[in-house]
Amino acid sequence: MAEKVRMVITLDSDSDSSTTDQREEILARHGFFKLTPEKKIRLPESTYIGLVPSTEAGKKKVYAVWKELNDFGLEPRRIFGANIGEWQVYRSEKDKD
Repeated sequence: MAEKVRMVITLDSDSDSSTTDQREEILARHGFFKLTPEKKIRLPESTYIGLVPSTEAGKKKVYAVWKELNDFGLEPRRIFGANIGEWQVYRSEKDKD
């Protein structure tokens, strides 16, 4: 079994052809979610974090997500993904999310 690594993906999509629910469903199939794994803090808009097999991580995973979004006609404009070692999310005390 492959070791798992943490990745982050952020994307811009055409809101006329894509809904958040559709994007989140596809990203979840690839192991990415809107909430941080431990504290369940909502990430900034259009940012997803996931734990994926190291053999699929990096460019390979970013392309797989990009392709599936396009295959479903969700028209992403940009996508960024990276393996991350250390990460931290800060949230304002005034944040209601």
